[in-house]
Amino acid sequence: MENEINIVIAENSFLFRQALREFLERYSPFRILADVSNGRELMSLLNSTKPDIILLDISMPVMTGMEALIQITHNHPSIKCVMLTIYDDYSIIEEALQNGAKGFLMKEKSIDDLVYTVQRVHETGFYLESTLVEKILINRPNKLGTTPKSRIALLSDRENEIFELICKGLNDKEIAMVLHISPHTVHSHRSSIFAKTQTHSTSQLLLYAFNNAPK
Repeated sequence: MENEINIVIAENSFLFRQALREFLERYSPFRILADVSNGRELMSLLNSTKPDIILLDISMPVMTGMEALIQITHNHPSIKCVMLTIYDDYSIIEEALQNGAKGFLMKEKSIDDLVYTVQRVHETGFYLESTLVEKILINRPNKLGTTPKSRIALLSDRENEIFELICKGLNDKEIAMVLHISPHTVHSHRSSIFAKTQTHSTSQLLLYAFNNAPK
């Protein structure tokens, strides 16, 4: 099927892995190509199977999800990895983004949240759930402070607003609706933000927030 989203599940827990497969197979246009229990099995599988998206457990034996992510980003750059974890530790999120992750989801979230994340990653190339973005942009200890708004100094007030909405995964039309401005205006601000921060993607913007927000 032309619009299928081909998925591989890499998850240590057999029960959780099978539950994911069972639930996701109910959703069109998802197609589960395979499921594996560790990073080594995953890398072997990728010699013959090319999914669009990998749901990648961070805490796997033999080869961890983070170790596998590094190899996938280097050897299979067209494959998008969504990291699954029980930890919302900032250093883990940062490391995953640095290593090429395109999404990050807590295992406690609902199947609807997972479906939405997979769809957004497939459509836009990156998605991080808003609660994690809020923690990154606002509450990260010793990095972004504890104030209600953590600003990026070189951006204007409007650019800071759009910066946060981009990091939350909103597209130009969605941002325009939130801020009651035109999509063309949003696109112009987006271009300015990328130029000023010397970034080219949402994941790079989040990394910029990690490294450059007020301390």
